[in-house]
Amino acid sequence: MTQNATDSVAKSPNTELDHETLTDVIDLALWADQLLLQYGADSRRIEETAHHIGTSLGCDWLDVFVSYNTIIITTSSGSEFRTKTRRVPRIGVDMTIISAVNRLSRRVASEQLDRET
Repeated sequence: MTQNATDSVAKSPNTELDHETLTDVIDLALWADQLLLQYGADSRRIEETAHHIGTSLGCDWLDVFVSYNTIIITTSSGSEFRTKTRRVPRIGVDMTIISAVNRLSRRVASEQLDRET
């Protein structure tokens, strides 16, 4: 990734995400969390992953609720906020998928990936 692309990932302290960007970020966090819950990750890892993705892509904060088959995330940026819920069917344990999603969230957190990537 070029330096310019990396710069676009980081959010300046006073930048409020627009509606579309905030929606994309919460959708990405939910997608990653759904995979984790679906394949057997613990709730701490699920919450941590949502926070890595959300705050690294510019959200001020995320509140994450995880139950045995549901994830609820509220994310905020300035005065904007979004709440989404996802019901998750259980398939089983697959540590390969859990590990891959974990690596992906760490790459987002270290600004190697942006929301388009």
